Amino acid sequence: MQKLISFPIQVALLLTLLLSAGCKDNYKVIKTNSTNDVVLSDFSTDDSLYATVEPYQKSLENKMNTVLNLAEVNLEIGLVQGLLGNFVADLVLFKGSQNSSQKIDISLLNNGGLRTPIVKGNITRGNLYELMPFENELVVLELSGEQVLKMVNFIKDKCLNGTSPKSGVPISGMKIEIKENEVTSIEISGNPFDLDKTYFVITSDYLSNGGDNMTFFENPIQTIPLGIKLRDIIIEYVEELALQNKKINAKIDDRIEITK
Repeated sequence: MQKLISFPIQVALLLTLLLSAGCKDNYKVIKTNSTNDVVLSDFSTDDSLYATVEPYQKSLENKMNTVLNLAEVNLEIGLVQGLLGNFVADLVLFKGSQNSSQKIDISLLNNGGLRTPIVKGNITRGNLYELMPFENELVVLELSGEQVLKMVNFIKDKCLNGTSPKSGVPISGMKIEIKENEVTSIEISGNPFDLDKTYFVITSDYLSNGGDNMTFFENPIQTIPLGIKLRDIIIEYVEELALQNKKINAKIDDRIEITK
């Protein structure tokens, strides 16, 4: 994730450049004077800048407080599965397929990117910005069978060795069975996994670049950017369900099964 340089640091850098840019004269301090000024707590903000900004602030608040749908249950991340991870992975596979000319086989995300749960009750636009505050976009990667196998083993290791719900790896379109610490069965789009085939996986651009140690995404056969933010897809899907009079729900199923 790229980080922006904060405003105070920008000012400091600018002052440094100005002070060091070609100044050859030497100066000596002759006299200094300092005073203690009182800042009143009731200092008025009723100035031209505040008057200009206030309408935009109110408009933004109204937009963020708009109720988009209703959650029937609490959706949270989890290990091996969580309702929130399953919900988002499923909608990404569904909406991604609508926005791609290429058939998508698998959706894969990370629990660390889902920052807050969806709490039972009203879901506002602001709630979904809190869930997904990042500007990550969706990409489709074509992977070899070998790369998909590495991905499955990565998921297995996370499931068996994860120490917190954030260790979970939300998936959709794929079913994995793990027995005695080994992967015993893989199904993709309802069909047995074929090592000689290539598969198309939708994920975030952050993960596709190796984020969260997902090195199996390195050197894909091809990369197809969709130019759509993950957050926008989530909001769009939640709104579409509301138009269909459908509330937000999810379930734990057999997409990842672990037996001893």
